[in-house]
Amino acid sequence: MNSEDLRRRIGEVLILLFYAVVDVSEIWPRSHFWAILSLWFVLIVFTSVELWNLFGIALGVVFTLAGLIVVLLFPTPPTPAPEPWRGWLQAGNAPTPANPCGVDVPANEILGLIGDNAAFVRQKSQIAPVGIFQCRPVLLEKTPNGIKIQAAVYDMGGKYLGRIHNSGYDIEKTEGLVVEHSGDLTRLIVHNGTGDELLYIDYVNPQVVRIRGVFACPPHRTIVTVTDRGINPGSGIRRSCLGEPMGTVAIQLQ
Repeated sequence: MNSEDLRRRIGEVLILLFYAVVDVSEIWPRSHFWAILSLWFVLIVFTSVELWNLFGIALGVVFTLAGLIVVLLFPTPPTPAPEPWRGWLQAGNAPTPANPCGVDVPANEILGLIGDNAAFVRQKSQIAPVGIFQCRPVLLEKTPNGIKIQAAVYDMGGKYLGRIHNSGYDIEKTEGLVVEHSGDLTRLIVHNGTGDELLYIDYVNPQVVRIRGVFACPPHRTIVTVTDRGINPGSGIRRSCLGEPMGTVAIQLQ
């Protein structure tokens, strides 16, 4: 190899190193596809030197520059995740529906309607209508301004999808999931593509919340279904009025 060939090879290596730095730092974060493609064009330039001479070099440079311009001017942005469903539940002013504890709710009491069961709390500040092992999938907290609602949203297999925190909901948009709310913001309904009701919250009035749905305790892989026919229909837990609980859980399931 004579001195002229050596200088040319050194120049080629330096150009490749320079372009590799630019490719990794500028193009790769924008689009892996274009980074690989543009680097391939650069390699074509140098592998075509012996085959195409000046024509090959010129053509390779043109394609490489064109690819670089396309990448820089029209980068392929990553597909953003869809925004979750977000909103708030507000107390309605509807009368308390018929339930095992009666429709007259004292001023110092909050009432949770769990399927066709009911649970009230007077002295304590909060109540978990249903407890599953150590999990509290729904929690109602008594405040001067009504009830703060905390709840988790699960699919039929017990996968966590989102939550209601301080009466505000944040639910991930997943395929087949449908989230609906009433115009007056008192009701939130979540169901899957086959129509299974995953969560139903009706903030009837400042003292009463109606609850149905699918609730889970992931550490124990336990799923509980609450419908208008009771808790885990067929379990016998039906039409019960549960007074001030010993703890904060009205119905404890193991």
